[in-house]
Amino acid sequence: MKRILFLLAAVMAVFRAFGYETLVSDKLRVWAVFSDPIVADGKTVNYITVYQHDDDDLDYTAFNMEFILPEGFRVNKVKDGRREVNDIKFSARGDVTHTISCNLKDGVDLRIIGDSSENANLYKDDEDGNLIDELFTVGLIAEPTLKTGTYQVEMKGIKFVHKTGDAKIPTCDPTTYNVYIENPSDPATGLEEITADELDPDDCYDLMGRRIDPRKAHATVIVTKGRKYYVK
Repeated sequence: MKRILFLLAAVMAVFRAFGYETLVSDKLRVWAVFSDPIVADGKTVNYITVYQHDDDDLDYTAFNMEFILPEGFRVNKVKDGRREVNDIKFSARGDVTHTISCNLKDGVDLRIIGDSSENANLYKDDEDGNLIDELFTVGLIAEPTLKTGTYQVEMKGIKFVHKTGDAKIPTCDPTTYNVYIENPSDPATGLEEITADELDPDDCYDLMGRRIDPRKAHATVIVTKGRKYYVK
């Protein structure tokens, strides 16, 4: 992986040396869809699917991007012959002509690179000629240390490169997504959600039976009138 990152950096340095341009484009759209919910049990594979569309250009040959995740994820591993490799793969747009790799740096920074040794263009369709925007998927494992709740994931550093060396970046960079993580071992899982304003502040208790102020009980399980609720 370090070798790939080094080679990409070297290639981009050559591009800059020869005066290639990197332009901001409002036509280049890149977006992500996440497993919903993301299950934090240390074994379920949760997927990020990335899509890309450009009304003007179809001749991109390489790209890079990254996701800033909450701490507690690792990349799933899959068998590839005798080896285990990261669970990341192209859609039909690049599965024959391109390679894709990822690296989870410091447990939160998921970096992704896709390129072609032949400098081939990414396809705009599948083998049957159906136009598709899906670009790739990456499988992640969420550890049980992640609690049930809503988290933010940031997608940024997006760059799509033409075979000429010129590149484009989207106007919407970075993009922030709210993702819901569900921990099956968390007592909040499966409970009815409620806001502090809906509760009687004189009749709220934590799981130890202690009085609790619901206005200070964000992302907490409380007991009131004999029932358990999850305070959003």
